[in-house]
Amino acid sequence: EAQLLEAQGKSDEADKKRRELLDRQRARENERLMALNPELAKLAYELWLLEDATAAATRAAKESK
Repeated sequence: EAQLLEAQGKSDEADKKRRELLDRQRARENERLMALNPELAKLAYELWLLEDATAAATRAAKESK
């Protein structure tokens, strides 16, 4: 669906769809990790925050060019 939106020139909507998918995937992974080890789930969450910050910084750098 995101690829179709991208092809239609709707990149903002495509980005939103990709983010929704990523959030759903992370939620499922978090549930599995919580069942195994809550500390591991916490570490994964912190890594996701770092991942998101890196992606945001990369986007900002590209947009400022």
